[in-house]
Amino acid sequence: SLDLRLNNDIHKIILQIWDLGGQIIFSNVRNNYLHGTNGALILFDLTEIMSLNHVANWYEEIISAVGKIPVLIIGNKMDLPYKNSTLERAKRLCSELNIEFYITSAKTGDNMNKIFERLAELLYIKLFKKD
Repeated sequence: SLDLRLNNDIHKIILQIWDLGGQIIFSNVRNNYLHGTNGALILFDLTEIMSLNHVANWYEEIISAVGKIPVLIIGNKMDLPYKNSTLERAKRLCSELNIEFYITSAKTGDNMNKIFERLAELLYIKLFKKD
């Protein structure tokens, strides 16, 4: 796990990041970790179209376990060659699910701060802002 602390003027948000394998054999483990979750990042491999095929299922798994929470979809490995059709398909899926989409590279760190800051912002709105 990785703990990230993000502060604004009033509240401190601590993101505890867990990498839960997407393979079916990890589904019981994922369900144990999902309970009590306030937000999620769903990552898929931009260079491997098959990983994108699982995103909708992972999203449904999260919603089934904890209800509607802030979720961002992340295409990883932007530092490697990938097909534009994969990117367009991911954008369509995110539009259908009404979820924000970002691309990143875990290797180079591109866009990682932006992604964590956006998740923290969505969590702040959900947890602290009262309309």
